[in-house]
Amino acid sequence: MNNNKIWKVLIIIVFIVVLILGFYIGYNVFFLDDEDILMIDEEREILNNKLSEIGSPLGLMILVDGIDSWGNVKNFELRKNINLIEDEENRQLFVMEYILTYQDNYNKFIILDRIQKNILDDISPTDDDVLAYLGYDDFNNYYKDLFGHDFDIINSKKGGTLYDNKYIYYDNRRSLLNGLYVPMMMVREIKYENGCFVADIDVQYSEMARKILGYDSDSATIIYNRNSDDNIILKSLILN
Repeated sequence: MNNNKIWKVLIIIVFIVVLILGFYIGYNVFFLDDEDILMIDEEREILNNKLSEIGSPLGLMILVDGIDSWGNVKNFELRKNINLIEDEENRQLFVMEYILTYQDNYNKFIILDRIQKNILDDISPTDDDVLAYLGYDDFNNYYKDLFGHDFDIINSKKGGTLYDNKYIYYDNRRSLLNGLYVPMMMVREIKYENGCFVADIDVQYSEMARKILGYDSDSATIIYNRNSDDNIILKSLILN
């Protein structure tokens, strides 16, 4: 093969390679990117809808975690740069508060007098000076929907009664949080990384919380994925 033929073959090969690269880049720009944007926009809407359901109990957990770590409700800081839902007791409190957003669940609780440990009737599980328990299956149904696995009753927070063996204790902290709450969580951006959705969240605080913390809001990262039923499974919540 002479030099002219070699050059012609090389030119053809380069042309084909450039054509393939051009097609690949063009396809990504005009098709895949748009699909990715649509997917992320859909995920943002889905997560915002989920946060409207779980935002209040999740915010309560964030504040209680900060108060417990600081030891003073009148002067505390929130824990940053750690996965707050890695802690089993945090998850227990969060799920209990989420369950209690549904009024129909109130009558599923066993409520005890804190002193005598006698069962009380016509009392709310959120009342002060009572001990409240929920059956494991009732609790675990919500827990598994949120975290994708069964709740570990052995390492759960206990109320100090015989009910701790088969029931889940509700650690009522509401009286501690007078005026402290999270009125809103909103998604700012979502990315898909390493098989999970990574969402940047804006966490807004109540006026009382703002006075103690010294600022209005936090940025947070929620990592989650989807199960076979397409439900959101929480993996981590980190205040940045």
